[in-house]
Amino acid sequence: MIRTPLFLTAVTLSLLVQVVCGSARCSAQETMPIYACVSIPGGAYSSVARYQELAEAGFTTSLSGFDSVNQALAALDSAQVAGVTIWVLCPELETDPATAIPRLKTHPALAGYHITDEPSAVQFPALATRVRTIQALDPLHPCYINLLPIYASNSLLGTSGVNAYRDYVTDFANTVPVPILSFDHYPTSLGFLDEGVYTNLEIVTAVGKAVRKPFWGFYQSTRQGTATTIQPPRTLAEFRIECFNNLVYGAQCIQAYTYWETFGDDRDAPIDRNGVRTATYELVKTINHEVAALSRVFVGAHDFEVRHAGQTSPAGTTAFTPHGAVTGLSFPSGIGLRSAVVSYFTNGGADYVAIVNKDIDHSLAVTLGFLNAGNLTEIRKDGADRAVTGTYFEIEAGDILIFKSVAARVNLPPTVALQCATSGTAGVPLTMSATASDNDGTVVKVEFFVGSVLIETDTTAPYTATWAVPGLGVGYQVTAKATDNSGASTVSPATTMNILAPAALPLNWSARDIGVVAAVGSTTYDQSIWSVSGSGADIWGTADGFQFASRPVSGDLMITARVISLVNATNSWAKAGVMIRESLAPGSRHASTFVTPGNGLSYQRRTITDQASAHTAGPIGTAPYWVRLERIGNTIISSSSPDGTTWRQIRRQAITLGTLVQVGLAVSSHQDGQLTTARFSDVQIVSSSISTN
Repeated sequence: MIRTPLFLTAVTLSLLVQVVCGSARCSAQETMPIYACVSIPGGAYSSVARYQELAEAGFTTSLSGFDSVNQALAALDSAQVAGVTIWVLCPELETDPATAIPRLKTHPALAGYHITDEPSAVQFPALATRVRTIQALDPLHPCYINLLPIYASNSLLGTSGVNAYRDYVTDFANTVPVPILSFDHYPTSLGFLDEGVYTNLEIVTAVGKAVRKPFWGFYQSTRQGTATTIQPPRTLAEFRIECFNNLVYGAQCIQAYTYWETFGDDRDAPIDRNGVRTATYELVKTINHEVAALSRVFVGAHDFEVRHAGQTSPAGTTAFTPHGAVTGLSFPSGIGLRSAVVSYFTNGGADYVAIVNKDIDHSLAVTLGFLNAGNLTEIRKDGADRAVTGTYFEIEAGDILIFKSVAARVNLPPTVALQCATSGTAGVPLTMSATASDNDGTVVKVEFFVGSVLIETDTTAPYTATWAVPGLGVGYQVTAKATDNSGASTVSPATTMNILAPAALPLNWSARDIGVVAAVGSTTYDQSIWSVSGSGADIWGTADGFQFASRPVSGDLMITARVISLVNATNSWAKAGVMIRESLAPGSRHASTFVTPGNGLSYQRRTITDQASAHTAGPIGTAPYWVRLERIGNTIISSSSPDGTTWRQIRRQAITLGTLVQVGLAVSSHQDGQLTTARFSDVQIVSSSISTN
């Protein structure tokens, strides 16, 4: 998109919206941020009048590239007067952030820092370093990076297969510490609707929910092409469907590309390259004010359930089913696509249903069934809401129909499930975790108890606690208690835990932390069950951080293990499995087969010492699962099995390792400072010189 040198807590989301909007006219509770991407050029055009013109078009924030910090500061002064904010992009952010950030961070019109646009997967580690450097200098203003769309090449996504794009987004979300997920996919650029955008939205929103980050979506406010091949003129219906698609999937900011005609293949942007308004300016102004009018519905909304009704069923989406206030939906006879997106969600204690017409050329007639029409209000973009008196509605091309349930709601208590081991080792801290959700609100805290004693309280998912285990004892009753935003609570069933004396590891085995870790790991062995607790940022990149229980083995070999469980899975990329490692150095060459809590099975390796790691996705699944590695000469074979009988090869690859290697069990939490514990059974190493566990 930009060619230049781009589920939080309610409190955090509110602060982010305030930073983006900036001025008093942009309330965090009422106004959707609307972002002008590639906006007013630096220099002579950065006047108060130009930024007032931007605000008149309905934009609250913008991105412009500047030649220097001085040029950016001049533009920020003008933006402040106009009541809008700027995401700054200038050379010094990369070359000299220690000098640039202190000059920028106190300006009231600063929204944040634009880092790059559409990075490939190989860029993620370097981008993570850049973001951490900037956020250390200014923790209050976020960094922004816009991601590739689903149709990007596998070489850019960094992987292949049916889950390539999901892996790309997940890897970014877990690697680069920015507070939002943003992507651009323009589904009407050729004059018809590309329904691949819905598959894109399904993946981004699923990852965002897992990592608790909101997403921002785009609409295309320009057209591109040459004098002989150019997109058709943009229409209000196309702007509407692109915006409303994003909103009904939960977008918390709408972005327009572009505002100012900048690049050679741009045509009919709202402001042309000479600074003159085009006809598109009024179209953009219309859609931006419609989005702003619906801020009361979508800002802070949650629990989105999206369904697709009618003649089309995009890949990865769910077919329409009646839900809540809507008991039925049908399309009377008529012309056009006759398909719709139906979104159910919650905001401010009320339930909503939003229906988007997928046809960008024709209006859509729908007949709806209601559980109780008297409890519904139709939400109008003009502010004149009205009671629902009929069942037949017409939705203009690309437009949206919204209903709000005004019935009194009964608060439902949250659900909670505890994950912890049934035994521990005296003197070894024990980690536990819980999953909790609330269908009609939010979980505000999860408390962990041993008996009646409160061990720890966690207010954000993943909910975890660490118990400083006392001496020997049996029959400890461990529970987790979840409380929602209305005060209702639920206690999990108790897990009985026994604290046992430490057992020695088998002959020739040892355990240690590899690399720099912020929490000390541990390994115990008792009656053929291994318990391995590890911290560490990851087993990835150019250096690893994890707990490794291993023994030296020479020559050809095979290691097999069953990962029984992952407790306190701090991240969807926490991992546990088997490893063959050339040395105990952080950057050693290795090959590993891992189970993860959120990304299935994987084969990961580092083939050159102190160089980048690589990934091959395996089957979808989580513990309990069997994992295996074989070494035959210089060939490594990674396999997995759901039952220990039927094995599936993930990859066969040539890797040169030393004759004597370390072979064993590896665990990394992917959230340094917190321990993830994996329990293993059926651990067996077979080689020419050894066939014991």
